[in-house]
Amino acid sequence: MHQRFDSTGLAIQHNFLTPDQLRVFNQELDLLFSRPSVNGSLYGVFYRYRPGYASVSLPTLSIRSINLLELALRVRDTLHELLPAAREKSYRLTGLSIFSEENCPQPLFWHTDERKGMIRAQIYLQGGQADSGAFRYMVGTHQRDYEVEHKLSPRQIEELSSRIVECREPPGTLILFDSFGFHAKSSCRERRRTIMFEMQPAETDYAKASIYLASGDLTPKVVENIRFFINGHPKNVFVHGEDDVLRGIGAEVLPLRFAAIVFLSSLIWKIRFLAGKLVRSLQLPRK
Repeated sequence: MHQRFDSTGLAIQHNFLTPDQLRVFNQELDLLFSRPSVNGSLYGVFYRYRPGYASVSLPTLSIRSINLLELALRVRDTLHELLPAAREKSYRLTGLSIFSEENCPQPLFWHTDERKGMIRAQIYLQGGQADSGAFRYMVGTHQRDYEVEHKLSPRQIEELSSRIVECREPPGTLILFDSFGFHAKSSCRERRRTIMFEMQPAETDYAKASIYLASGDLTPKVVENIRFFINGHPKNVFVHGEDDVLRGIGAEVLPLRFAAIVFLSSLIWKIRFLAGKLVRSLQLPRK
């Protein structure tokens, strides 16, 4: 783990998820991303304006292979270890999303989130290499004393090029970063899957997303730390994170033609699954 988070704004921890956790998690995501979320089903959300990109609808309710609330607490505890002063700021979970992206040759441009004090963390589930969405960060830029536009200019990138770190890491790796610093992402020609956590100090007025709590995930540890999930998000505001899909861009997400393609793909997947199951049953030794 990187031990100078306060000065670099970046920390990397390998094996945050074990191989067994990754395997089971990805098996569940294979199913969720095999079909679109329609008529109330909690599956993948596919975007017309971003081919090859999808997210999981309401991940804290959809995912059953791992307790995402306890995982978020582990991420917070890691932040506390790296930055003890974070305890005094009483960070809250203000976003949790799971993404899948592939066949996207365009890298994500260098930018800042312009929210001082906000921390983000992501765990690679698949990919994380030069052609599968490796995270990129300019170390130390979270401490800058000047303002910039959201997107950096070519000249600014050149001037700061010596600070660039590209995080080509294996699945299961946690990358924790101060998103006020400049960051980007390499292209996703190959698949990249990641889970993203967003944490803000209590009492911030930045946009936040709702955190939905599944009763089955309310373990003693989660209940003991319940304030971490109470982030002050206004009840009827849908402008950030997964809330956009619920009330904001939902009508733009799934045009009919694309829905038909995804439906046929999921139908083919199901037929193959059932055919394989039938073949295996026929191959069982007869008594």
